[in-house]
Amino acid sequence: MRGVIAGGMVSAIEAAGMAHCFDVMIGTSAGACALAYLRAGQARFGTRIFFEDINNRTFIDPWRVLSGRPIVDIDFLVDDVFRSIKRLDVDRFREPGPKLIATATDIDRAETHYLSGFEDPNRALEILRATARMPLLASGPVEIDGRRLLDGGILNLLPLQAALGYGATHVLLIMTRPANAPSLARTSWLERTWLPWRMQRLYSPALGERIRAEDLAYRRLYRDLPLMRPSTFDGTAILAVTPAPEEAEIGRMERSARLLRAGAEHAEARMRSALTQQATKPR
Repeated sequence: MRGVIAGGMVSAIEAAGMAHCFDVMIGTSAGACALAYLRAGQARFGTRIFFEDINNRTFIDPWRVLSGRPIVDIDFLVDDVFRSIKRLDVDRFREPGPKLIATATDIDRAETHYLSGFEDPNRALEILRATARMPLLASGPVEIDGRRLLDGGILNLLPLQAALGYGATHVLLIMTRPANAPSLARTSWLERTWLPWRMQRLYSPALGERIRAEDLAYRRLYRDLPLMRPSTFDGTAILAVTPAPEEAEIGRMERSARLLRAGAEHAEARMRSALTQQATKPR
């Protein structure tokens, strides 16, 4: 549900007429879904999903665990919301524009797999299913390209290195947590210990250490990158946009329409401010 922040930010990008200024768009989990709606020219429409269509027990229901069913129903998101309720215009992916890439976690090889080929409508939706299939809370892996895949955020919470690998000279980085968010200061026992242990027991012995290493790298980026102002990273120009420090963090399981809508509005204002500052700088 924290992806509503990414949704608000891509809404600002679309409103500024900048959706086609990019060569490549790379997203993880809900961020990849937000970018898909941006690429389809439906950014604001897609952002409404968070506070109109999935902030309910159809999508999130902790009580389902008692009957062995997934707490988070990613299949409802893809098969009902993306296909019908807030239909993603997958035909737009065939039109000229930025290359769209989503990350997923190959659970057998304990590595990130980068998924493209959104031009095929059915493949596009399966990619979004894989990148968002949360470990343990949702159903099992999605098979694409002969690989068993789960949520890209398991091993790639912020795919900056992927952008650098593609030779990016300029990166606009969407970061969905305030820099002083409690979850950045200290991870819960479930995330720090139980999740890595459970993932390595279920899938690959290497996954546990990789999860811990990615978590540390993610926190390091929040600590080291200047936020809301241009900087350089490995010689690449970066503008990292985050919610304001005083803004409350949106929880992963948040269902309040009021809080989710407010989060989207705040994120849109933050991105609009960041883009405006760059546009008005003297050259």
